[in-house]
Amino acid sequence: MKILLRAKHWQIFLMMYGILILLKIRFLVYLFLEATLGLEIDAFRFYDLIKYIPFILIVCIVVFYGWLASVGFRFQKLISNGVNRNVGLFSFCLLLPFLYFLFSIVTIFNEMFLLRAVNFIDIWKTISVFLFPISIASSLYAMYFVAKTLTTIELQREVHLIDTLLEFYRICFFPYGIWEIQPKVNALLKKEE
Repeated sequence: MKILLRAKHWQIFLMMYGILILLKIRFLVYLFLEATLGLEIDAFRFYDLIKYIPFILIVCIVVFYGWLASVGFRFQKLISNGVNRNVGLFSFCLLLPFLYFLFSIVTIFNEMFLLRAVNFIDIWKTISVFLFPISIASSLYAMYFVAKTLTTIELQREVHLIDTLLEFYRICFFPYGIWEIQPKVNALLKKEE
């Protein structure tokens, strides 16, 4: 996952949101052309655009959790104060929401196209009600772990919650935060090498 660490902030932004933006532009151009030409809106055209959404969501999830994993694991090695974080818990907190969101996308995809090839969908719907809060808490912990790792490296001391809040909010609001965080990550990576 060095690709995500070496990437510029705008490249990560485009990896996550570029495809969604292009799909939205295509959708709006289609609506505009239909309205200006006075044609009847074809519902199947919308279906053609919507069918790509599960794949786009998978790309977004892989990039986000891949970035969290790359930063968390790579920069954990740079912490020198003898501060040991629970990397096993971090791994679990990355894996659980990643799998939860992937299975949720499969469920949505299955429902969208009325596929009944997979029988576990009804079971997954029941389980997901209980896994959702755990998945959200795990995601928040993974984001906090990365924020604390970056802040510890930046300040070169043991940090507390109040010290990491800015980085944590930047990670939570990833489309905005990546513009601030990734240049720091690139600088830390250059300093490490």
